[in-house]
Amino acid sequence: MYFKNENFVSDYQQVISQFADIEKIAEKLSQKEYSKLFLIGSGGTYTKFVGLRPMLFEKLNLPFLIVSPEELLELYFDQIDEHTLIIAGTKTGATEELLEVLQETRKKFPATTIYGFIGDEDTELDKLNILDYRTSSVDTDIHLILFGWLLLCLTEDDPAVLHQYKKELETVGEKVAEEILKNEEKAVRLVQASDTERLQMWVTSGRLWGEACCFCNYILEEIQWIQAQGIHSSEFFHGPFELVSADFQVNVVVNSSETRNQDLRVKSFINQHSTASNTIDMQDFDLRGFSSELIKFVEPWLLNHYYDLLLRIYEQKTGKSAKTRRYYRVMDY
Repeated sequence: MYFKNENFVSDYQQVISQFADIEKIAEKLSQKEYSKLFLIGSGGTYTKFVGLRPMLFEKLNLPFLIVSPEELLELYFDQIDEHTLIIAGTKTGATEELLEVLQETRKKFPATTIYGFIGDEDTELDKLNILDYRTSSVDTDIHLILFGWLLLCLTEDDPAVLHQYKKELETVGEKVAEEILKNEEKAVRLVQASDTERLQMWVTSGRLWGEACCFCNYILEEIQWIQAQGIHSSEFFHGPFELVSADFQVNVVVNSSETRNQDLRVKSFINQHSTASNTIDMQDFDLRGFSSELIKFVEPWLLNHYYDLLLRIYEQKTGKSAKTRRYYRVMDY
């Protein structure tokens, strides 16, 4: 068994334990009028923020921009003021570019609000003492459940509805663990059938796009050294589909809701032209008991952990892990 159910559920208890703190932070943030929001991060943080764009557009009534640390410093720094909210996500709290821009921000704009979602404890970012608020991302960069809960606390006016959401979210961990475990054997077959010496294509859309991009870039390529290409379903027929042949490795992640038809169109084409394809259908993970508002960020979070499961299976197949990187935090670059 590759999926560590007890560890997963235990980690989720750490998530639940922070709900009350996020409610208090949201209340304090609501007392100040912000004119703009910058969501800042690198790697997985950036792609997770991108995946949440639909919810951000729907829920927030202020302009927001998802940026890398370098972009914030070099392109948008003169737009920061005391009415700016910066939400920074980081696993290690040690990325030099992130530390630089946040220090510069605090120095030049001391009244700007800086909120950190940080995976590790006692990080370099924490030691700088420049954060107004901090949430533990529980060993990841930006925790989608906690960030989704923050958005709901900031934007839902009905206390009864918010209470119901909270009750549901408290049960999400065990349910998602159950669904991942049910689909573990499919994950094993997918990895076992893959050729690690050849390119993989991963196609999806909507809220899941950030997770697929993250999986290709930071798991398959960075950790497993497998060439991988993340393709948005709406762009598949604008070039990438010409790569598909009878034995081309292509994987489609099918959304459960809004952009499902985009993904199904891609799946239909691939089924006709490749015998080396795989499908991960999010409807195979039964989340029907949860409110649609929650599924908007629960589903990408679930996919993130299913991808983590694929990584663990790949580690057994290839012998490569996060400890065998050639360059990342191994040498100067």
